[in-house]
Amino acid sequence: MRRFVILVSLLTGCAAIPAVPADSPSPEPVVLLVKAETRGGLCLTGTTCESSITVMSDGSWTHAMNDAQRTGTLPDGRVAALTDAVERTDLAAAPAFTGTCPIAHDGQEQVLTWLQDGKPVTVASCEQEFHPSDPLVVAATELSAELA
Repeated sequence: MRRFVILVSLLTGCAAIPAVPADSPSPEPVVLLVKAETRGGLCLTGTTCESSITVMSDGSWTHAMNDAQRTGTLPDGRVAALTDAVERTDLAAAPAFTGTCPIAHDGQEQVLTWLQDGKPVTVASCEQEFHPSDPLVVAATELSAELA
C-alpha cells in the first residue's frame, strides 16, 4: 500500500507541470545587434590599441580591449535605442572617405558592423565617411563611453 501512495504522489506531482502549448511562438534567435571596433594608435604596452564592443539582440555585450574582456547585459531601453539607431543609419550608403586615416597619425579608425536584411554590413571610417550625427555613429560613441 505504501508503494502505491508514493507512486500516486509522484504521478500527481508530475501532472502539475504545465505543458507548453504547441502554438506558442518560439523565442527570437539571439543575433548580432551591433559591433563597434576601434583600432590603431599606440597603447602604453607598445602595441597597437584595439578594442571592440559586441552587443547581441538580447542585450548581452562583450567588451574586449587588447587582452582584457568584460561582459554584461544592457537594459531593455538601451537595446531598443541601439536597435533604432541600426534601423536609421545611413552608413552603408556613406560616401568614400577621402582624407588621411587617423591611424597614420597615431589615431584610431572606427569599424561598425550590424545586420541589414539579415546580412552583416561592415563599414570602416577610413573607407567611408562617418558623419558625426549618424544615429549609429552617435549610439556607438555613447556605448563606447558607457562601457569603457
